[in-house]
Amino acid sequence: MRIPSLFVKVAMLSLMAALLLWPETHGQGLSDEKKAEITEYIDGLGGPDEPGIAVGVVRDGEIIHSQYLGLANLDHKIPIAPETRFNIASNAKQFTALMVLDLAEQGKIDLKADFRTYLPEALPSIEETISIEHLITHTSGIRDIYDLWALTGVTWYERPFDTRDAIELLNKQTGLNFTPGSRHKYSNSNYIFLAQLVSEVSGERFHKATRKFFDARNMPSTGVKRRYGEIIPDLARAYGNWNGWMENPAIANLHGDGFLFTTLPDQLEWEKQVQGTGQTLSPALMAESQGVVSEALTSRYGFGLEFSGYKGLDYAFHAGGTGGYNAYLMRFPEYATSVVVIGNTTEIGVAQTARKLADIVLADEIGPPVNRRKPVRLAAVPDATLLPGLYETEYGDRVTVTKTEEGLAASVFGGDPVPLKLEDTNFYAFGDLSHVKFAFEPSDHGLRLNVYAGSTTYETMQLPALPDDDDWAQSVAGRFMNAETDVEISLEYTGNNAFKISKEGRTREGEALGRDYLAMNSYRIMVLRDDAGAVKGLSVNNSRIENVRFDLIAE
Repeated sequence: MRIPSLFVKVAMLSLMAALLLWPETHGQGLSDEKKAEITEYIDGLGGPDEPGIAVGVVRDGEIIHSQYLGLANLDHKIPIAPETRFNIASNAKQFTALMVLDLAEQGKIDLKADFRTYLPEALPSIEETISIEHLITHTSGIRDIYDLWALTGVTWYERPFDTRDAIELLNKQTGLNFTPGSRHKYSNSNYIFLAQLVSEVSGERFHKATRKFFDARNMPSTGVKRRYGEIIPDLARAYGNWNGWMENPAIANLHGDGFLFTTLPDQLEWEKQVQGTGQTLSPALMAESQGVVSEALTSRYGFGLEFSGYKGLDYAFHAGGTGGYNAYLMRFPEYATSVVVIGNTTEIGVAQTARKLADIVLADEIGPPVNRRKPVRLAAVPDATLLPGLYETEYGDRVTVTKTEEGLAASVFGGDPVPLKLEDTNFYAFGDLSHVKFAFEPSDHGLRLNVYAGSTTYETMQLPALPDDDDWAQSVAGRFMNAETDVEISLEYTGNNAFKISKEGRTREGEALGRDYLAMNSYRIMVLRDDAGAVKGLSVNNSRIENVRFDLIAE
């Protein structure tokens, strides 16, 4: 999602200004009433004999609350405690980015340089310039390694994959999701490459480089595994509940994007430093790490952090999740407040928990939600005859707009149709819901529909309409191969816009959503044709991979 550069500039300035104020005290700790409210809420999330969470709040550079719930190990009934280590998954990215920033401050790397200046063997078939900043902000276009493995039929966490396995598959890629710098799409591959860069420039293997980095940050219980099988002292086991508790092990061990093991006290120590207490990195680096990377990239993603608004307050945040391990971080710079939640169970929502704690701690400051993405109002009303159709988000959620006797109606994500009421040129109200608005906008790729709901914007694109005949569908049948992953897909039309789609020996039911546009679970398949209309291949998308080219196999 791209946002106006003005917003980025304002957000950056506000964050920088807030950072300068963080060392000052607000004179607000945590009252006995609020402490009791948090304690009661956390205690009610699970039982003492279940896996659980560790939570903490830092304000004005001091820990004002920490609490532990549940068991780190169900086999031996070991409770979660200050020494318990959790895998914080993608919340590791902020620390990978910090290590990169540290190298830049030392003059060892240039953030604007192509990252292959330092890793010359990476992505040999990709000619576009991909800067280190592109990697940090997920604007590189590099496909996500986990979705690539899923395409090959592999469940990554059941295999002893490591960084070398990831780099090997990524280096086979001949295409990108998009032109570097043109868009934002989260991809773990970016941070795997950043870890490789840190290792190459520092001259040390990543696990050793991180050990030195965290020791210098006064975080002695934080680090990565050297290899699968290494013992992590006091490690919380990860669990999910499927008609009873089951362990959710992961035997993969990659670096940079996640797989960072840490304790709540270490994480709270870092939050104190972010707020100015006992900083172990330069003030300039700390300030830079808490803002956007580059105004030119116009991305909500910074140095392993995302930026948005929560109930009227600016905040930075990040989520991490892998199996039963989950983590969530919220930082409110203006109020020098951080909330950290880490856990070892799928049954407790860490984001929901963090927001509840923020609601309690910042009860006097929070306000109504604010939508940061401003709607575009057109000068003229779009042709209403073009608006009906099927619209879809990049994650496969659908909105159906239909023509009725009264005007237009919309069905959102499978719900019942609701009348749309024209308010202002291209701007419609969604029934009687005053906080939900629809805006139709033209784009280079067709008609776009943005749904504004409170503080959230859903971006959808109109899909091509299905033709009355199925001749096009009959012509799609065939076998297709992707050379980057050695995966074969076969299509068989079964009538009524339905297909049998086989991949890696497994067959699933698929459907046509539009002409030459097929869906199979979360996969979206575009049929590619030559100038004469003959099928020549497929372009496959799934979540964090796009434009994966499959060529027709000549029979």
